[in-house]
Amino acid sequence: MNIVYKGETINLDKKTPLGAGGEAVVIKYKNLAFKIYHSPSKERTLKLKAFLNATFSLPENVARPLDLVYNPGGRVIGFAMNVAKDAKDFIKLSNRKFRDNELISTNDVIGVFAHAKKTLDEIHKQGIIIGDLNDLNLLFNNDFLSVFIDVDSYQFGNFPCPVGTEIFLDPVLFGIDLSQKPCFSKETDWYAFAVMIFKSLLFVYPYGGIHKTIKNTFERIRKCITVFDKDVIYPKVGLPPETLDDTLLEYFEDLFKKGKRLNLDAGQIEKYKGRFVPCPKCGLFFYETRKKCPVCFKVTPEPSVDLSQIILKKQVDKEACTSRELFATDGIILFVKVFENRVVVVDYDYRQTTLHIIDSKSHKKVKLWENHLKNIAFDFYAVNLLVASKTDLMIFSCQGEKALPLAKTTSLCFDGEPVFAASADSFYRLTTTDLMKGHIRQNDIIESPVLSIMENQTWLKMSDDNVCLGFFRIFGKYHYFVFSEKGRYELGIPSLDGRIIEHEVLFSRHTLCLLRKSLYNGRTYSHVNMVDTTGTLLYERSEPSLSSDVLKTLSGKALSGQHLIHPTDAGIVVEKAGSLSLKTQTQQYVNSQSLLFLYKDGIVTVNDRRILFLKMG
Repeated sequence: MNIVYKGETINLDKKTPLGAGGEAVVIKYKNLAFKIYHSPSKERTLKLKAFLNATFSLPENVARPLDLVYNPGGRVIGFAMNVAKDAKDFIKLSNRKFRDNELISTNDVIGVFAHAKKTLDEIHKQGIIIGDLNDLNLLFNNDFLSVFIDVDSYQFGNFPCPVGTEIFLDPVLFGIDLSQKPCFSKETDWYAFAVMIFKSLLFVYPYGGIHKTIKNTFERIRKCITVFDKDVIYPKVGLPPETLDDTLLEYFEDLFKKGKRLNLDAGQIEKYKGRFVPCPKCGLFFYETRKKCPVCFKVTPEPSVDLSQIILKKQVDKEACTSRELFATDGIILFVKVFENRVVVVDYDYRQTTLHIIDSKSHKKVKLWENHLKNIAFDFYAVNLLVASKTDLMIFSCQGEKALPLAKTTSLCFDGEPVFAASADSFYRLTTTDLMKGHIRQNDIIESPVLSIMENQTWLKMSDDNVCLGFFRIFGKYHYFVFSEKGRYELGIPSLDGRIIEHEVLFSRHTLCLLRKSLYNGRTYSHVNMVDTTGTLLYERSEPSLSSDVLKTLSGKALSGQHLIHPTDAGIVVEKAGSLSLKTQTQQYVNSQSLLFLYKDGIVTVNDRRILFLKMG
């Protein structure tokens, strides 16, 4: 792709995109990033020129347009901006598993939001409204400082912000065509910001949970029926509201229940930093004036769940379920893999990180290292542990009581996350040109290329029996493939509109399932594509994520043949071709954030600190 920037013709490398969305692709060039629109327009050009000609004084952590980018014919096709280094989306701050694994405390979250609110206030002082303020266009770095992106969509002067993300959109704007004129205000930005901080402090959406009679989320929003309402079943993953202080809870009630639009200024947020204390028993952070941990000494009673309101259009299966504990920790479960009748676990008990190999006859413990390492990923094959940190890949032998380093190599990343994999007997890594399959022989890596890849634009997952599902991204277009000993096959699935924000892959013996979540025109959609080992499409469906019974989240699911198995707060739900069957007797053992694995003649479920083996019948 050739562009012109400051009079210089530049050939952009298809290996350097940093991300892609529905409207543009962002490509790295030296110390800059170019945002190139898929469909440049006169309106975008006028808005960019007006922004650049204005005398806005914005903080350095706002990735503002710096200059225009042209095609060789002289048409404006985008703009240049600074690169946000080592930054992650705010959406991760409301992900409990991510927070636990990275030891990000409530005080850290408060610090990020205080910095973000200072920035938002400075943006407002310039007469600019963000409009589509959401947890995918705010980033945070390793110093817990915020970065604001997608600045070209901001509202200023007569230029509107043309879209709003549904769960962050103030209900006063429901049903309005946002592209016709400026509609957003400081108050609507305050609302969106409050939704983000609420989600990050309690791990629930302000209007989340299940209402006993009102299924439609937007109807609940219009009626101000919050997650705290007496007729709403509070999500199991959510923290008790009593972890916060009464002042903050009153602010949220005024905003979401009473419809007031009050400002939570940066100074107010800053005062909370350092004032959340950890429970010595469970580790939960709660506000210092609370005398007891709200989890260990539960204040909010759990309502009985009306199962008929949880999953609609379902069969209810009351088959008996028995459970057996396989593993428990006082710390954090960092990694789980189930294969060859073994359950492999990595945990951190606030003293050291340990590998556990559990089968029906034994529980082997292997010491990995003291303390806790952040920003790493694991996989396991044979008796060896893979540990990745960015592009570094370490291989440890776990045959003894202490892990021994065998080899160190590298693998590439996709969108900043390391891409590597393991089957039951081999490991896989990415070079600049190939997917390599390897194993260790006498402390040496023996490997061979099995598939050509695109540098920094390849993502994949691997099954235990060496079947791979992945994709290449070429300037924002995704090309999916299945690879195995039979060969490489393209997936016959349609491309998605908008930005793809999440991928998950599940494997069964002859079946693979690709799960995707996309953001298009402010709405989030979940997609299921089931294929065989040659990429032939067997089944597909898509639906809005927010109103979905089982696809609000994509992680934690399992696959058995063509049966998709979902964890929910109501219990395990088995899906076959869109038909849902709820296993009611599993309700006490799972929640919507559990991880499920097929194991022997039952299911392994992973919760915060426990791993259980469930057997039906």
